[in-house]
Amino acid sequence: VKYSPQGDKFISGGNGPICVWSRNGKLLIEIKGHNYAVMSLCWSKDGAHIFSGSFDYTIRKWRAIDGKELVVLRGHTNAVTSLCLTPNERYIVSASDDCSIRIWDLKTNQAVGDPLLHDDRVFAVAMSPDGKCIASSGLDKKIYIW
Repeated sequence: VKYSPQGDKFISGGNGPICVWSRNGKLLIEIKGHNYAVMSLCWSKDGAHIFSGSFDYTIRKWRAIDGKELVVLRGHTNAVTSLCLTPNERYIVSASDDCSIRIWDLKTNQAVGDPLLHDDRVFAVAMSPDGKCIASSGLDKKIYIW
């Protein structure tokens, strides 16, 4: 579950569609497209786009107003467990059960560089406010700063 940056809506994932809700809990839209459960969600700063990571190994970008799928990012070889946007929103960073962190260029929709590797599944990824560091953690019981 994630609140929109404006605080007027929130989104939820899980085993069904991604749901966009009003602040008071009214279902606004259902977004369908992933083949398996949605594990991670995030909003663009302006609230216009939603990003999702799934057990179907993909990251998707959706238009928040109507749920139109805009981009599918493929490259992970297992579930995508966590997502975060860089402060300038040029890149999205993903964590996966494939033991990797990937950085994606949202202008080219391609992975940037080689994956950053953990010794086991990765559960969480976060970006520093200045966009210079990525922190990640996972089943290997380590926190990495990249």
